[in-house]
Amino acid sequence: MPVKTESRVRVTVMLGNSLTDRDTLAALELLGPDPAAEVLGLFIEDSELLSLADIPVVREYCRLTQAGRPLQVDELERQFRVQARRAERDLAEMVNPRGCPWSFRALRGDPVDLLRQTLAEVDLMLLGSTAGMPPGMVRRQAAAKRPVMAIFDRSEPADRALRVALRMAESSGASLVVVLAPDSPEEMDTLQEQARGIVGERPVDYLEASSGSIAATLEGLRRHPAGQLVLGMPAEPLDDHTIALLRGRSNCTVILVR
Repeated sequence: MPVKTESRVRVTVMLGNSLTDRDTLAALELLGPDPAAEVLGLFIEDSELLSLADIPVVREYCRLTQAGRPLQVDELERQFRVQARRAERDLAEMVNPRGCPWSFRALRGDPVDLLRQTLAEVDLMLLGSTAGMPPGMVRRQAAAKRPVMAIFDRSEPADRALRVALRMAESSGASLVVVLAPDSPEEMDTLQEQARGIVGERPVDYLEASSGSIAATLEGLRRHPAGQLVLGMPAEPLDDHTIALLRGRSNCTVILVR
């Protein structure tokens, strides 16, 4: 866990997708939060979905039967309440044995705006992918030992992110993949040496980021399967496009480290 001496380490877990919340909580368990951490679970009620429910032609479809029916506001709010209770229960089951203080809140609004606001107040955030996939696929992928992947550049948050990724890989027995993102091609060798100084003798696979842009790097990593993706929070606020990529196209749990 990142060290924060002046106060507790603030860990936020973004929940709200029943298909991927389990993977997100599994990633939190790998991080091993201790009594020095304060965990906040946030359940997101997507206001855009509620707006769609007011449109008569919008329908929802069962993943199993493919049967459709009108999307109703009352039913959608009921589903939110059920999913929030499940998410809070699952978080409690994971956190309580560790003895660290925790809380849970359900927030309604635009997920991108809520995520941006929350990022400014935390030291570490876990964010599950919203990319849809059949439940069977989730179970098969969760059972596999997919690698832990870290994006590494010259920033201090990236240094801490790599150490978090190393800890998670050692906890899970998974392989570690380091994505090198230098400011210029000439810095690639130096950056790799810095990464080696952190991971030590542990076997590591290295990838080269195609661009210094976080969004471009995330796009390029879509074809590389990972169990968790760890990256440092940039100094500048994330734009809407990058946040959307983190939420919907990473296809794995994302851990953002300040």
